[in-house]
Amino acid sequence: MIPKLFKLLLEWVISYAVDLKKFKMTLKTRIAVTFSLITAFIVITLSISIYWFSYTYNEIHFFDRLHERVRIASQYHIGESQLGSKFIEEIRQQHLQLLPQESEFIISFDSEKNEFIIPDSVLEKFGEIYFQKIIDFKSAEFRNEDILAYGKKYDDTSEKFLVIVSAYDQLGVEQMTDLRSKLVSLFIVYLIAVFILGRIYATQILKPLKRIIQNVNQIRSNNLFVRLEEEKEHDEIGEIALTFNRLLDRVETTIEIQNNFISNASHELKNPLTAILGELEITLSKSRTADEYRCSMENISRDASRLHSLTLHLLRLAQTSFDESTITEQEFRIDELLFDIKQDLEESNPINQIHIILENLPENPDDFLIRGNEDLIKIALTNIIENGCKFSKNDIVTVHIERNPKSITVIVKDKGVGIPKDELKNIYVPFFRASNVRMFNGFGIGLPLTNKIISMHLGELHFSSEVNMGTTARITLITPSKN
Repeated sequence: MIPKLFKLLLEWVISYAVDLKKFKMTLKTRIAVTFSLITAFIVITLSISIYWFSYTYNEIHFFDRLHERVRIASQYHIGESQLGSKFIEEIRQQHLQLLPQESEFIISFDSEKNEFIIPDSVLEKFGEIYFQKIIDFKSAEFRNEDILAYGKKYDDTSEKFLVIVSAYDQLGVEQMTDLRSKLVSLFIVYLIAVFILGRIYATQILKPLKRIIQNVNQIRSNNLFVRLEEEKEHDEIGEIALTFNRLLDRVETTIEIQNNFISNASHELKNPLTAILGELEITLSKSRTADEYRCSMENISRDASRLHSLTLHLLRLAQTSFDESTITEQEFRIDELLFDIKQDLEESNPINQIHIILENLPENPDDFLIRGNEDLIKIALTNIIENGCKFSKNDIVTVHIERNPKSITVIVKDKGVGIPKDELKNIYVPFFRASNVRMFNGFGIGLPLTNKIISMHLGELHFSSEVNMGTTARITLITPSKN
């Protein structure tokens, strides 16, 4: 029997553990409480097991004593006819120690009525069902709160009778009461000790996290160069510091790029506007001939075209910063898109030499399918192929397609001026132009725009280059999943 106190305590612990999140407490306290609850479950389970096994052992032991007394009582009952009841009673009192509230009942069998003669008081005490069990199974145990009884049927002698012995297990009850008190006391002591140790342990665990919080609170927009001290241990706290430092690196880089973008964009936009205004001011300062007006208009048209091209590139770059969920996607063939790009570039500049090489073609044309926004991917691939033509001075630019299990890689190779290795890391910075391409027209927006488009499509863009040897670009795009 599980004590009611333990049952109530267990129910309280379970309900408290379930509703722990609704309590407003610090993480340190929550860790200590959770640690205490886990220990409480273990201690409660262990205590209940100890109590139950002890209780069962005491009960079995006491029933064994009752079995022995029933056996002796039956022998004494049989011997009374030979030795006398008074003599038998004296022997029992001398050699048997009475149990608390011990009672002995001998139920005789009436052969004429063919039934056992059970007194009403005895029948009321044990119940008719218990006697029926003794008769049917020849023996049965009985419990009524702390009163235990054992009865046995004897019918292998000349006389049929039932022997029932009942008693109060006072020693067992006292032992179990004492054990219960000790277990409850030890449980409370252990729970308090575990909670205190849990608080100390939680304090030690959260000390690095508290230091991280203090350091983060000191970081402002004017000191983004400050970094968190990374823990030497490679645990979750160290990963938090490392991840936050990487976030700061990205934020700092983004802010620097934004500042440079605004500065460079203002400068690039101001130059053609200044040239247009200056040309207009000079032209309007006095009367001109038709040829002079025509020359002035050509200069203004050239600067306006440059301004228009720059604005178009800026708008395209800004477009990729919109909500990506609003960009429509569809499946299309990458080989067909590359041939369209080749045709467009050759129409704009017939001396381009773009060679699309298709080797080991798959039998299924759908293997060339990719998923994404066709217009944006066309802009990205056009930028890379057009750069290859421009920086190689219209030398041969080869385009290969590699089919992988889950992606398609487009490889663009040129024989142009290349990119210095120390400048390769800056090619995605808006308005950045390598030191060896100043003689070529451009704004430094194409590759940042291309990189943004490929990233939006969860693809990858890698460049390898050698000065005066050429550049290789690898664009990897994900193919549609096949069900």
